[in-house]
Amino acid sequence: MSYRAHTKRSLSSSATASTLFQSELLYVTARHEQKNNFVISPIALRSLLTIISISVIREPHREVLAAMGMKSSHQGVQEYKACRNANKDEFVFTIHNGIYLDNRFELDMSFRTNCMEQFQTRPENLDFDQLDGVAQHINTWINEQTEDRIRTRIAADTLDVTQHNLLINIARFESRWKKAFPKKFLMKSEFWLTPNDKVEVPMMHDYCDIPAGDLDELRATALVLPHRNINIKLLILVPKEIDGLRRLEEKLQQQRIDITVLPSLLNVKNVKVGMPRIKLESNMLMNDILKEVGIRTIFNDCIDFTRLLTAFNITKISQIRHIAAIEINDDGTNSSSSKVSFLLTEVEKCTEINVNRPFFFAVIDTERVYFGGHITNTRSFMDMSTN
Repeated sequence: MSYRAHTKRSLSSSATASTLFQSELLYVTARHEQKNNFVISPIALRSLLTIISISVIREPHREVLAAMGMKSSHQGVQEYKACRNANKDEFVFTIHNGIYLDNRFELDMSFRTNCMEQFQTRPENLDFDQLDGVAQHINTWINEQTEDRIRTRIAADTLDVTQHNLLINIARFESRWKKAFPKKFLMKSEFWLTPNDKVEVPMMHDYCDIPAGDLDELRATALVLPHRNINIKLLILVPKEIDGLRRLEEKLQQQRIDITVLPSLLNVKNVKVGMPRIKLESNMLMNDILKEVGIRTIFNDCIDFTRLLTAFNITKISQIRHIAAIEINDDGTNSSSSKVSFLLTEVEKCTEINVNRPFFFAVIDTERVYFGGHITNTRSFMDMSTN
């Protein structure tokens, strides 16, 4: 079965509608960030959009739900709870939502209580005439929520005294590989930025049995690296051509590929893998991206936020910012010498996959896209230690 036919199975199911929306968010963001490295958490953004769907009525409410493939806001609440309950010893995924409104708007007590009980989110009023104070307050919150593990901060000059509100969504993911990359195989290797430009970056290497193979219709090679939580996987798509990432992502979007089903199309092979260490944070204004995936009305003037505010106040959502961070490394674990010796005897039987050019990635299970993005430039990784 081709990936195209496979991804069209059960399109009426809510799970498929959810993962298609999450995939679409990735593809649209990739087009907006063609020249930049980026990472986002589509499932985390769904939690904030669910809160927004609860705060509005009539057409804006219906539009947000339709874009996400939801029948009701309750579905989004259950998704959020499932993500929160999925955390285990070897897998931590956290979502934090911040809702900040100008002092002129009084928050509805019922909405505030709902946010606290369902999403562990406490909406706040701030004085948006004092942008330095707003930025400082929000950055303190970011630091507290992420235990200072995300360094990205909100700059006062990205805010505007005319805006009424700011909604922030943060996601953080921690997990260990099912099989760690041996440190003794970590070395500087070539990474091609363009057909005529390359750099040397720390590359992890190993021999392992993983799902991998060519996706001919996408002109790409795919590999799947499992995390210790058996359901969580890192999917990497490497274009056949060094400059083929943009065409790959265009095909993914044009053909509405559900990114979560691609691993099921791959067979397990003995693979010699080479891939760069990555440490990446993104702080993105999502307004235009969300408009492109069908969520437009909430950004228009004169929206009725009856469920959000105590009085009939006409306003709009000014900014939705999304902060995400991901680190892909060797996990600091060495394999034994005997194991390495055995693996080296299998080199001739291995399929070799070098992630040595701009590539697309996604951390997924069968129902969620926890993180996704692409790497187009590894110059910022050149100084990462090989120790």
